[in-house]
Amino acid sequence: MKTRSPEDPQRLTFQRTERSTASQDKAMANQRQLERLVQQVQRLPQHDEYWAATSRLARMWITPKRASPYRPYIVAGAKLNISKL
Repeated sequence: MKTRSPEDPQRLTFQRTERSTASQDKAMANQRQLERLVQQVQRLPQHDEYWAATSRLARMWITPKRASPYRPYIVAGAKLNISKL
């Protein structure tokens, strides 16, 4: 029968802490990236335009040979101050 040394729980705790720190670092990097993206979007020029968009399930089925059939989405957008789609 194998017995555990008193160091094993400490090693396990260290590994858990090391993993959580890595995930926290990744989350912080994602937060910094998000902040940079928001700043870039805020610098874009603004215009007085109105847009409308909608998405609906199509009235058709796609039936691939090796996958389950599915209904695709159709997305439409329109600039409201002109009559083009």
